[in-house]
Amino acid sequence: MSKAGFTYDAPPTAALYFYAPLELKQHTSFTPYLIERGGGEDKLDAFFNSLQNFAVQSDFETFYQSQKELYQAMVDKVYNNLGSMDLIKDLEDYYRTQKDEYNIILSPLLHPGGYGPQIKTSDGKTKIYGILGPNNVDNQGIPEFSAEFIKDLVWHEFSHSFVNPLTEKYLKEVNQYSSLFRPISEKMEAMAYGRWEICVNEYIVRAVTTRLSFLSGGQAYGLAALQQEKAQGFAYIQALCDKLEEFEKHPEQWSSFDVFYPELIRVFKE
Repeated sequence: MSKAGFTYDAPPTAALYFYAPLELKQHTSFTPYLIERGGGEDKLDAFFNSLQNFAVQSDFETFYQSQKELYQAMVDKVYNNLGSMDLIKDLEDYYRTQKDEYNIILSPLLHPGGYGPQIKTSDGKTKIYGILGPNNVDNQGIPEFSAEFIKDLVWHEFSHSFVNPLTEKYLKEVNQYSSLFRPISEKMEAMAYGRWEICVNEYIVRAVTTRLSFLSGGQAYGLAALQQEKAQGFAYIQALCDKLEEFEKHPEQWSSFDVFYPELIRVFKE
């Protein structure tokens, strides 16, 4: 399954299609994208059946309950660290659109980063997720998620649920500029962004979070965020940020990010 592409975001995303890790009753059908990543629906079903059997045979429920105090301590600390920050409002105000439900999942064994999947339920609602790994460990050995780290990561991961569907919607136009992947391919592939459309998602998400840094923290804070993205190899990000300033200044012209998206993609033509 790993060789077929069941890596990175695919396993945690697939888990979200079940009611609970210990119960593993599926509530929504897998998307064609996930089925492809898993190497086929039969393999996905077999994997989760095995996982369920493992949970029963190992009495995982007992272990899980024995660790709840630790898990709750991490949740409480993040909740307190976020304080009065309204990260959802930041995103909805910027994209000028709303989602039905937002969920942050702390994943202590994940890398210091995350994933931003979304799931459409059978009743038509869109649930979006930020699956986040820690960026430190305190002196008692408890994984930590600092306030600034969480803020930037939530902006980033939730943004994927606003941006990725638009890239899919306008994929034909996006792929007109796929030759731009070649000069950056080595650095992008090293970060697991191995296809042009994945790169476009990353570029736009990072451009938006950079602009949010400017808007929320001022010029110095925004420039630091921009320089960090450039240092990682995102060579086209300056042009995207400049274009986003037009979106910010003219809400009467572009009622939502969806309406503006084709304008943003034309940056690659330039």
